[in-house]
Amino acid sequence: DVTFTVTPVCDVVAENTTSTADMTEGETKTLTGAPTGGTWSIVSGGGNISGTTYTPADINTDTDVTIRYTIAADGD
Repeated sequence: DVTFTVTPVCDVVAENTTSTADMTEGETKTLTGAPTGGTWSIVSGGGNISGTTYTPADINTDTDVTIRYTIAADGD
């Protein structure tokens, strides 16, 4: 399972529109969010983010991953 959480930080709300579909550790997931120009961070579950691509860690059991999309306080 993969969990994605969005936390608003200002009047302009960051929207993480990344698919919540399950994936295997051999796959990657394209991260999508609005407005453009935000930053991605892994809150829990491990793995790596490069640009807008998430690559899971090498795991031994099912792992939930939470990824946050954050925008600047002024929405730019």
